[in-house]
Amino acid sequence: WLAFEPSSTVDDSFTAARLLRAAGAAAIVVLGGDGTHRAVVRELAGSGRTLPIAGLSTGTNNAFPEMREPTITGLAAGLFAAGRIDEREALAPNKLLEVLIHRRDGGPQRRDIAIVDAVITHDRSVGARALWKTGSLAAAYLAFAEPEAIGLSSIGGLLQPVARRERGGLAVQLAADPAHTLLTLHAPIAPGLVLPVPVASWQRLAPDEPATVQQLAGTVALDGERELAFEAGDR
Repeated sequence: WLAFEPSSTVDDSFTAARLLRAAGAAAIVVLGGDGTHRAVVRELAGSGRTLPIAGLSTGTNNAFPEMREPTITGLAAGLFAAGRIDEREALAPNKLLEVLIHRRDGGPQRRDIAIVDAVITHDRSVGARALWKTGSLAAAYLAFAEPEAIGLSSIGGLLQPVARRERGGLAVQLAADPAHTLLTLHAPIAPGLVLPVPVASWQRLAPDEPATVQQLAGTVALDGERELAFEAGDR
């Protein structure tokens, strides 16, 4: 049991990951969707200490946590934590996207991560969770893009799949009008929801090489949640 009062917000995931790390946990089992897994990864990535997670898919959009049988996952995590299985057998690497916003006024740089997709929108406000209005989307930067995925990463999975364990990712520029539309995909962007997505272009992302966002102002949605706003002149 962890000694803190839950707030029923994402801060609970940050706090739990921090306390488990401080307690010397060998691994963390995460139940949830992309947002919950990202919260735990974000907390661990900022600590400088590598700590593996075992993800179980129980959320709404579940591109990151792979579908695994919970009992078998628990057995595997326990055997690893007890030192019965070597990390070379038990663990697999995952990619992430690092998002940096350099302020036009020289203010503090903003930094965050996504474990599936960083999506640029035309919207100017943060906080709204749903990204179902494809007309508000400007670009999608994907750590991986699998054809069987649901959510915004499915756009890349239909264009040019990038495997979870494959190096690099995919950048997709979405079209604002028919004149710039190269093709239109019908993508499963949410459970039970397939919508047309106008695509202008796409290209592979090389590992550890920055890509500059073309949109002049808007928000960055990290794994489905709008969290970062940027203005004209920011980079």
